[in-house]
Amino acid sequence: MITDREGYKHFAIQRFDRNIENPNERIHLHSFAGLMGLDFNDPNHDYDYLLRTTRAITKNAAQVEQQFRRMVFNLLASVRDDHAKGFSGHPYNTANSSMLAML
Repeated sequence: MITDREGYKHFAIQRFDRNIENPNERIHLHSFAGLMGLDFNDPNHDYDYLLRTTRAITKNAAQVEQQFRRMVFNLLASVRDDHAKGFSGHPYNTANSSMLAML
């Protein structure tokens, strides 16, 4: 929480698409929709496709498990804003890449 001059509190979080050492430098990301050529407005993209895509891109069981955990959280928490544009990852570092950053 950040308190401004008038005493109002604001929630702030570090952006995942910025370089920590140089906040003006953006980290290039691809959304799930952009990577797969999907219309993010189409509500028919399912978690199965997202999970299979995560496995194919990352080849990392821990990241597939983390993606699954986020999907379960979204279901249990009734998150309704989990569209195909809300999942993104760094496309050029597949050893550390994931589709896990959520907006």
